[in-house]
Amino acid sequence: EEGSGLQFGAFRPGRPAQERRVSLKVRSNLGQAYQISQIVPHVLSTADGASMPDTAFQYTVEGAESGQLKSISEQSVKSGESVLFISDSKGTPEELSIRYELNVPSQAKPGQYSTQLKYSITTL
Repeated sequence: EEGSGLQFGAFRPGRPAQERRVSLKVRSNLGQAYQISQIVPHVLSTADGASMPDTAFQYTVEGAESGQLKSISEQSVKSGESVLFISDSKGTPEELSIRYELNVPSQAKPGQYSTQLKYSITTL
């Protein structure tokens, strides 16, 4: 959904893994290659500094028909910038899906965990 957050609700240790999807559609008429990046300012954490282990929050990129996916297998959502996709040299419009999975481990501290996910499209 445009402009909405990616919500998992209250985290409970031992709860089955939860999955959410984000769909991205790039429509470009520039005729230039581009890349799509995911930007995460901080890992999934509470206000008092408790954080989820890397293996708890993962993503996979799926569905592109042209260009090159950079995260075909599950990757941990880490802070910083991660390249998700690089278009072909013509900058062909593309649709892709990012699947996020949260699996709260039994040893996780209780609390309100949060982070931000932002996406950037840059011409190359």
